[in-house]
Amino acid sequence: MTLTDTGVTLAQTSVSSGPVTFKVKNAGSIVHELVVVRTDIAQDKIQPNTDEPSKMSEEGTQGESGDLEAGLTKDFTLNLSAGKYVLMCNQPGHYMAGMHIAFVVR
Repeated sequence: MTLTDTGVTLAQTSVSSGPVTFKVKNAGSIVHELVVVRTDIAQDKIQPNTDEPSKMSEEGTQGESGDLEAGLTKDFTLNLSAGKYVLMCNQPGHYMAGMHIAFVVR
Protein backbone atom coordinates (compact mmCIF):
# COMPACT_ATOMS: atom_id res chain seq x y z
CA MET A 1 0.00 0.00 0.00
CA THR A 2 1.26 3.42 -0.90
CA LEU A 3 0.44 6.82 0.58
CA THR A 4 0.97 9.79 -1.73
CA ASP A 5 0.20 13.44 -1.05
CA THR A 6 -3.15 13.03 -2.82
CA GLY A 7 -4.32 9.48 -2.21
CA VAL A 8 -4.00 5.90 -1.02
CA THR A 9 -3.30 3.03 -3.42
CA LEU A 10 -3.72 -0.66 -2.63
CA ALA A 11 -2.49 -3.86 -4.24
CA GLN A 12 -5.70 -5.55 -2.99
CA THR A 13 -9.02 -3.94 -2.06
CA SER A 14 -10.28 -7.03 -0.22
CA VAL A 15 -8.74 -9.78 1.92
CA SER A 16 -9.85 -12.73 4.02
CA SER A 17 -10.61 -12.19 7.71
CA GLY A 18 -7.94 -12.87 10.32
CA PRO A 19 -4.46 -11.38 10.61
CA VAL A 20 -3.94 -8.73 7.92
CA THR A 21 -0.49 -7.20 7.44
CA PHE A 22 -0.40 -3.68 6.05
CA LYS A 23 2.88 -2.82 4.32
CA VAL A 24 2.68 0.96 4.20
CA LYS A 25 5.02 3.19 2.18
CA ASN A 26 4.90 6.97 2.40
CA ALA A 27 5.74 7.99 -1.16
CA GLY A 28 4.61 11.55 -0.46
CA SER A 29 6.66 14.61 0.41
CA ILE A 30 5.20 15.17 3.91
CA VAL A 31 4.23 13.14 7.00
CA HIS A 32 1.34 10.70 6.49
CA GLU A 33 -0.28 7.88 8.48
CA LEU A 34 -2.64 5.00 7.78
CA VAL A 35 -5.70 4.60 10.01
CA VAL A 36 -7.88 1.47 9.63
CA VAL A 37 -11.54 2.18 10.50
CA ARG A 38 -14.33 -0.41 10.47
CA THR A 39 -17.51 1.34 9.31
CA ASP A 40 -20.53 1.00 7.06
CA ILE A 41 -20.16 4.69 6.13
CA ALA A 42 -18.98 5.27 2.55
CA GLN A 43 -15.25 5.98 2.29
CA ASP A 44 -15.91 9.57 1.16
CA LYS A 45 -18.59 10.33 3.80
CA ILE A 46 -16.64 10.06 7.10
CA GLN A 47 -17.59 13.00 9.34
CA PRO A 48 -15.15 15.50 10.88
CA ASN A 49 -13.89 14.96 14.41
CA THR A 50 -15.86 17.33 16.67
CA ASP A 51 -12.76 18.15 18.75
CA GLU A 52 -10.42 18.60 15.76
CA PRO A 53 -12.39 19.69 12.65
CA SER A 54 -9.30 19.35 10.40
CA LYS A 55 -9.30 15.60 11.19
CA MET A 56 -11.98 12.97 10.62
CA SER A 57 -13.77 10.81 13.17
CA GLU A 58 -11.87 7.63 13.95
CA GLU A 59 -14.92 5.88 15.44
CA GLY A 60 -14.47 2.17 14.74
CA THR A 61 -10.69 2.42 14.50
CA GLN A 62 -8.90 -0.93 14.50
CA GLY A 63 -5.36 0.43 14.54
CA GLU A 64 -2.93 2.63 12.67
CA SER A 65 0.60 2.94 11.39
CA GLY A 66 1.51 6.01 13.38
CA ASP A 67 3.22 8.96 11.71
CA LEU A 68 5.49 8.13 8.78
CA GLU A 69 7.99 10.66 7.53
CA ALA A 70 8.33 11.01 3.74
CA GLY A 71 10.09 8.01 2.21
CA LEU A 72 9.61 5.69 5.18
CA THR A 73 7.84 2.33 5.26
CA LYS A 74 6.21 0.44 8.10
CA ASP A 75 4.51 -2.93 8.42
CA PHE A 76 1.83 -3.59 11.01
CA THR A 77 -0.63 -6.45 11.47
CA LEU A 78 -4.23 -6.27 12.69
CA ASN A 79 -6.66 -9.11 13.35
CA LEU A 80 -9.67 -8.01 11.27
CA SER A 81 -13.14 -9.54 11.15
CA ALA A 82 -15.35 -9.57 8.07
CA GLY A 83 -16.86 -6.20 7.22
CA LYS A 84 -16.39 -2.87 5.48
CA TYR A 85 -13.46 -0.62 6.29
CA VAL A 86 -12.04 2.74 5.32
CA LEU A 87 -8.28 3.21 5.12
CA MET A 88 -7.30 6.86 5.49
CA CYS A 89 -4.61 9.33 6.36
CA ASN A 90 -5.89 11.41 9.25
CA GLN A 91 -3.22 14.07 9.35
CA PRO A 92 -4.95 17.49 9.39
CA GLY A 93 -6.67 18.10 6.04
CA HIS A 94 -5.36 14.96 4.35
CA TYR A 95 -8.70 13.09 4.23
CA MET A 96 -10.25 16.16 2.53
CA ALA A 97 -7.41 16.02 -0.04
CA GLY A 98 -8.53 12.52 -1.08
CA MET A 99 -6.38 10.31 1.12
CA HIS A 100 -8.94 7.54 1.76
CA ILE A 101 -10.05 4.28 0.17
CA ALA A 102 -12.63 1.56 0.76
CA PHE A 103 -11.40 -1.85 1.93
CA VAL A 104 -13.36 -5.08 2.45
CA VAL A 105 -12.59 -8.01 4.73
CA ARG A 106 -14.55 -11.12 3.76
